[in-house]
Amino acid sequence: MDLSKLTGWAGKMQYSNLTLLLWDQVVDAVMIEQSILGPSILLMERFPRDEKVFETVAARVAELDKTPSRVVVCLPRSETVMRTMRYPALVQNDLEQMVPFEATRHLPFPEAERCLGYASALTEDEKELDVHLLAARKADVSRVCDAMQSTGLPVDAVLVFSSLTASGIGTAPSLLVVSDAEHIELSLICNGLICDSMSLPRTGGPPLSGSVERMIASNGSALGLAGVSRLITAGPVPLDREQKETLSVTLGIDAESPAVPESISAVLGEVDREPLVEGLQAVSTAPPPSLNLTESTRRSIPISRRSKWMMGLAAVLLIELVAGWILWANAPARASNGIEKDLSALRRSAEPAQKLKDQNRVMRSELTQLHELVNTRVSVMELFKTLSDTLPEDTYLTALSYERGGRMRIKGRSKEPDALPALLLLDVPFISTIEESDIDEKRGEYHSFSMTVSLKGAEDE
Repeated sequence: MDLSKLTGWAGKMQYSNLTLLLWDQVVDAVMIEQSILGPSILLMERFPRDEKVFETVAARVAELDKTPSRVVVCLPRSETVMRTMRYPALVQNDLEQMVPFEATRHLPFPEAERCLGYASALTEDEKELDVHLLAARKADVSRVCDAMQSTGLPVDAVLVFSSLTASGIGTAPSLLVVSDAEHIELSLICNGLICDSMSLPRTGGPPLSGSVERMIASNGSALGLAGVSRLITAGPVPLDREQKETLSVTLGIDAESPAVPESISAVLGEVDREPLVEGLQAVSTAPPPSLNLTESTRRSIPISRRSKWMMGLAAVLLIELVAGWILWANAPARASNGIEKDLSALRRSAEPAQKLKDQNRVMRSELTQLHELVNTRVSVMELFKTLSDTLPEDTYLTALSYERGGRMRIKGRSKEPDALPALLLLDVPFISTIEESDIDEKRGEYHSFSMTVSLKGAEDE
């Protein structure tokens, strides 16, 4: 058997991933190539974070003569907001519809100005569901994506290092401390998900040990009696010796450094520089698609010049064959072309009148809807804000829809749904009457409810 042919074929079955970690003052770029022969490190460098850093990275990738199949960018923790909430496990099927409503209630960014991602995990008893929300300003995400796009490297995912690698740390409660030049991130990880996180200034901020103690105290139910079992320190600028010793004494455990993924450790000997462990961890981790802060871009991987020539020749041959077959197959039907042309001309002459009728119909429908919306005199943002402020803490929404006739349907879950109709009539000024109110059977601590309300119009005021 000729093994050289097998090796050559296997080398073609490969893809490469590029991950950029944006820190306060530097950018770590790691690119690996995966094939059936195993992984190989193509790029592992640290660049100063200046205005031309993305151009510099793109130039280094171009020197490799490789186009990454996937590009991931990790923003600094200080430029994002994280929140983690716990819900009954039965909301898992409604999570995609529920997250935008909960993000509006718990995150400081307006919906139009934010990029949102989330991840979820069931607790050990599978009775409750932890939901981790990750958000950033849309302007910050767009600035990074546009800069990468201009260099010819479209971005497929935007995340944060701690959220990306949390699933690889394990299920044991762990404290991940990511130290940078200007900030220190504290992330408490339980069951492979961040359950609490904060970003502190490296100098001039609150004491590190006090912040850790408060974080552990506020998450006692998630940690259990055992408490934190691992202390992991990472980041481009290591903690001071005194800071590391203080954390070890506070938690009663020794600090450990992040480990290189097993799949890559075997090929580290081929690299003649200090490994960027955080970058290797990030490039080897596949995050949940819902955690991505930007929509994945569909981009074509450049094709070799030889393949383009072969595809061009094949296309020319195909066109010639199809054209010859069309001439041969349509020869008997040429006599009926005159009738077909007359029918086509008649259809074309009637098209303007038909288009005008369709436009008229659409315009009347839009005017009717616009008239109803104007009469309600309630904007969508005012509606969202008033409902969010009025509903109690043990109530959350899963759906909200506007119907013709000035009616709105509200769906959600609540511990005390019987009190909601009176509360909405009393405290929500734009609701006129409760037309319908349904309460389903109790599942866990929550009832599912559905209400149809009529909105006040201009004539009601």
